[in-house]
Amino acid sequence: MVDLPDYVKYIVQAPRDLIEVSLQYGDLTVQPMLTRPAILNGVDVKAKNALVTDYIKQCCIKPPGVTAAGPSGTMNSYEGGYYSRALILKNGTGERALAKECLDEWVLNQNADGSWSQLYYPVRNILNLHDEVEDIQVDSGAAVLIWAMADYDASIGPASTIYLAPVQKALSWLKTLQNYYYSVHGKSLLCNMVKDGVMDPTALMADCGEVLLAINAVLDQYGTGLTTSLGDSVKTIGNDLYFALGGFCYAGDLGRYWYTGYPPGQQTLIPFTYKEKLTLAQALTSWAVYAWYNGAHNTGADLTGPCEKTLDLALCLMHGKWGGFIYSPYYALADETRNEYPSYTAQMVLAMNAVNATKYAGYITSGIDFLKWLALADGRMFDFVRPYGELEIGRVMVAGVQAKEEFGFIGLNSALAILAGA
Repeated sequence: MVDLPDYVKYIVQAPRDLIEVSLQYGDLTVQPMLTRPAILNGVDVKAKNALVTDYIKQCCIKPPGVTAAGPSGTMNSYEGGYYSRALILKNGTGERALAKECLDEWVLNQNADGSWSQLYYPVRNILNLHDEVEDIQVDSGAAVLIWAMADYDASIGPASTIYLAPVQKALSWLKTLQNYYYSVHGKSLLCNMVKDGVMDPTALMADCGEVLLAINAVLDQYGTGLTTSLGDSVKTIGNDLYFALGGFCYAGDLGRYWYTGYPPGQQTLIPFTYKEKLTLAQALTSWAVYAWYNGAHNTGADLTGPCEKTLDLALCLMHGKWGGFIYSPYYALADETRNEYPSYTAQMVLAMNAVNATKYAGYITSGIDFLKWLALADGRMFDFVRPYGELEIGRVMVAGVQAKEEFGFIGLNSALAILAGA
C-alpha cells in the first residue's frame, strides 16, 4: 500500500459523537476519526484521477489469480469477472496474462453442474481448490465470469475458444435457473440464486440484465449457433430472456421504471434492502434490452421503448448533487440516504453510452468526472460520497455493530469505473 497524502488534505470536521460497542468482556467506547476525507476543503477541490489498475493488481488479486473483494476479503465470483474484464480492457503490460490467471483459477473451481459459489476462502485447501464460504450460487456471478471469458477469447482473436468448455457448462446451469423459473411463473427470467440446494423463486432484473449482456458477448465470440454443454441453444436462451425482461418487467408509462424483482415486491432467499426504482435495475436492464435488440442475435420484436424512459427517471430521481447516483429514490425513510455511489454511477454511464450517448452526453461526462473525483492516484476508490461532500471507505463490523471507522477500499468500484471509461 502507498501512503495517503493524496487525500488526507481534503478533510472536514466529523461529528465528535461516541460509539458504544458491546464486546465479549464489556462495553468499549470508540472515538470516531476527527476528520474525514472530502471532495471540498474550503475553496480547495480534491484532484480528479483517471482510473488505473494498480490497486486491483497489488491488493485485490493474490497469486495465483485469486480475486478478492479487498486486501483481506473473500474470493468473489462477481469481482472475479469484473476484475478480469477491466484488466482485459486496460491491457497494460502483463494485464491480459493476469486476467487469464484469474479466469483459470475460476475454471479450477467450477462445480460439476457448471455453477460457481458466490464466495470462497482465498487460500487453497489440501485438494488444491478453494472451500466455499456458503452454499450459495448466484446467476450474476456466473454471468460476469463467462462474460470475462468471452472477452478474453475475443482479445486473442475471433477463432479463440480457450474458455469455450467452461462457458458452455455455466450456460447449462443458467438454463436450469431459467427452466425452474418458467415452471413456477410461466416467464423465462432466471432464479436469482440457489441456496443450500433450494432454487430462489424470485428473479432480479439487474442480474437478469447481466446474464443477457453476457450471453450477447458469448454469442459474439463463439457464434450464433452455440449450444450449452447439454445441447440447448444459447441464442434461444437469450431471446427468451429478452422477451421476458422487455415484455413483463416494465412498470408501464405511469411508473416508467423497471421492476427491481419479479414477481414485483417479492424478496429473494437472502433478503436485502428492497426498494423499487433501484438505479442498478434501471441501468442494467435498459442496457441489456437495448444491446440485445440492436445486436446480431435478436429474433423478436422491438422492446426497447422503456430504455430511455427508465434512464430518464433515474436521472430525475437518483442523480445526486456531485454527479453520481444514489441507491433508490429518497423519501427520508429510515433505511434511505442520499449517498452517491461509484458502482451505480459506473453502470449508469455504461447504460447511457449504450442507449443514447448523444442525448446523455452531459450526464456521461459528469458521471465520469464523479468517478475520477472518488479515485486516488493508485486506483483506489472511495465507497460513496455523502450529500455534504464527505468521502467514505468501507465499514467495519465490531461485535455485530457497524462502526464508523473506515476499513478498506472495495476493488469492484475501481473495476467498474475502468469499464465505464474513467
